[in-house]
Amino acid sequence: MPMNHDDDMTENFQEKLIHRTPSVGAIVNKLLKVNPELGMQDLAFIIRSSMETQGGMGSEFSQASFIDEEKALKLARLTLQ
Repeated sequence: MPMNHDDDMTENFQEKLIHRTPSVGAIVNKLLKVNPELGMQDLAFIIRSSMETQGGMGSEFSQASFIDEEKALKLARLTLQ
């Protein structure tokens, strides 16, 4: 079955998102390097507070959430103050 233009755009968007977005585990490791005293609740709060959404409202595949790594690291640094 041939792909239409929307399918191609969705596939390209998902491919870019996967290859440019660090994994949650990688971000958690960086957060713990900033502050090794962060607990599970702290980490979950930072991750949730750093979530961003990209894409349109057209369908579940045209929209995706990711963690803003810079924002997460900034929040982790704030826990040191």
